[in-house]
Amino acid sequence: MVPDIRRCGLSGNQLKLIAVVSMLADHIGLAIIGNGILKSFWEQGLEPGFWPGLYQGMRIFGRASFPVFCFLLAEGYVHTSSRKKYALRLGLFALLSELPFDYMIAGKIISWENQSVMVTLLLGFLMLWALEAVRKRFHSAKLLQIGVIALFAGLSILLKSDYSYGGILLIAFLYWFRQDRMAQCGVGLVWMSLFLRVPQYVPGLALGFGAMYCYNGKRGRQNGKGMQYFFYLFYPLHMLVIVLLHQLLF
Repeated sequence: MVPDIRRCGLSGNQLKLIAVVSMLADHIGLAIIGNGILKSFWEQGLEPGFWPGLYQGMRIFGRASFPVFCFLLAEGYVHTSSRKKYALRLGLFALLSELPFDYMIAGKIISWENQSVMVTLLLGFLMLWALEAVRKRFHSAKLLQIGVIALFAGLSILLKSDYSYGGILLIAFLYWFRQDRMAQCGVGLVWMSLFLRVPQYVPGLALGFGAMYCYNGKRGRQNGKGMQYFFYLFYPLHMLVIVLLHQLLF
């Protein structure tokens, strides 16, 4: 018999920490190493040494974060006591995150080229809410449900949110297969590998889905609202710090 590795017990908070560390590494790799150190070497025509390898490693590790955030969103949708408050919270932090995200990605205070992953997560949450409403009103209306998913996937493309329709479909898959963790991880890994189409990112994705498989269904140690809001606040604040560091160093 194959042992159930979920007994190792990764709580929801531990998954969030894994995702946060992965995301931090990815953004440091992108903004500080890629758009800072490596760019300086290339502009001066110098040999970059080990920096390209470190850059690639951090970007690969960074691919673990998004699947975990999507998984926790699907879990949060099912277990939240107030979907309205959850959606408003996502919307608020999507607004707070947009300026530092734009500056980190595009070098502009306001850019319409890309929107942050918080916008993708907000759209995904609203999609799940709409799917549940359709099921309750029309029972097994599969075509209507597909239409709802297509609508929110289209919105993600229109708004140019991070991970675009790939993220919306991942959230839908994780929600559909929430009773089968192996299917969640397998389908999710295959989908994101096909969507990103960058083979070297597969190990990072596999790390994220592997951590997800170890989820024990528990939230983890609670420290009031402080811990909950730490994870939300960390997203805009870490990008702001990275932007300031980039300005100071380069």
